[in-house]
Amino acid sequence: MINLVPLRAQSVSIGRKVAWDETGAAGYINPRQLIEAQLIAAQTRGATVIREVVASLEVHGDEVLIRSREGGELRAGKALLTTGGYSNTLLRRKLDLPTKSHTILLAEVSPEQIDGLRGMPSIISSFAHPEVESLYMLPPVRYPDGKTYIKLGPSSRDEQFIDARDNDRELLPWFQSDGNALTATDLKAALQRMIPYLQVLAYQTVPCLITYSAHGAPYIDALEAGRLYVTTAGNGMGAKSSDEIGRIGALLCATGEWRSDLNREDFRAVYADGGSK
Repeated sequence: MINLVPLRAQSVSIGRKVAWDETGAAGYINPRQLIEAQLIAAQTRGATVIREVVASLEVHGDEVLIRSREGGELRAGKALLTTGGYSNTLLRRKLDLPTKSHTILLAEVSPEQIDGLRGMPSIISSFAHPEVESLYMLPPVRYPDGKTYIKLGPSSRDEQFIDARDNDRELLPWFQSDGNALTATDLKAALQRMIPYLQVLAYQTVPCLITYSAHGAPYIDALEAGRLYVTTAGNGMGAKSSDEIGRIGALLCATGEWRSDLNREDFRAVYADGGSK
């Protein structure tokens, strides 16, 4: 038996499984729409978007030299690095930034089933399973390919930490793969357990990364001589806070000032060699 209780309730039913039902402004973030909105906001305020892949960052005196894989070169007074799992591929002194592989399962839903699933909530679940310790699941979302998918992501024991210092050695092969097949199999079983009547047209797996910090909060800090700044390490929870993380980091880079009620020391960068700034 599942006992649904409001999120704000404190009672626990002994001997029963408990599901917390949050009925307020809860939901999910569509990352494509989030990034699109953030880029529009930046361009509206005068930012120029250059769609090239940064190959290197070098601090030289009073400037940062930025080179791209496409052959572009930029010189700036300051630079803010917001590259997640790729951060250590660009930094001379590496951050303490454990980076874990993460396999996403996309289950394609037929048009006939979409209406019946329209009221499905976002779900975070923990249950007894040989490999999937917990998972999150989103309601059906229409993707750019025109198809509608239910998305699942796990916390799984078979996921591995990746050496994220060298893009070509482990990061690139991971993102060119189909993710972890064992994790995908476990997620399929978990999905069928949670929605037994679901008729899936096709499955896709997508490789992803989660970056962690040494203290559990994002790194928002100045790294080199007040020229190079960083906001990275979302600890698997960065998307929903990305606007504020970016605001704090951008103002720190632009003004050198910490403009937040949060304690700056909680967000200091920690280096892989054990040192801090």
